[in-house]
Amino acid sequence: MVSEKSKRQFMVDNGYSDSFNEKNVSQEEINYFEQDIEPGLIRMAEESPDYEQWLAQNFSTEDINFEGITTMGLLKESLGPIDLLFLILGVGTAFRLARNE
Repeated sequence: MVSEKSKRQFMVDNGYSDSFNEKNVSQEEINYFEQDIEPGLIRMAEESPDYEQWLAQNFSTEDINFEGITTMGLLKESLGPIDLLFLILGVGTAFRLARNE
C-alpha cells in the first residue's frame, strides 16, 4: 500500500493536483484521484497495453472518422471572427511600430 505522503507527492509531480507542494493537496483532490484516476492507472500498470489497445479502451473511434481531417480544416473550425479581428489588429500594430522606427 502507498503512503498518503507519497500519493500526495505523486499527484503534485504528475499534475493531478493544482498545488505545488504535497502538504497543500486538499482532501477533495485526493478523493477525486482515488475514485476517478487511480483505478485507471493501476489497470494500465497491470495490463501494460500498447498504443492501439490503449486507444481502443479509452476512446470510441467508431463514431469518429479521422480520415479527411486536415490541420487547415481544424483551424477553420476553431477560429472565429473575433480571432481574425485580433489577428488584423495585431499585424496592423506591428506594422505601425516597425514603420515609426
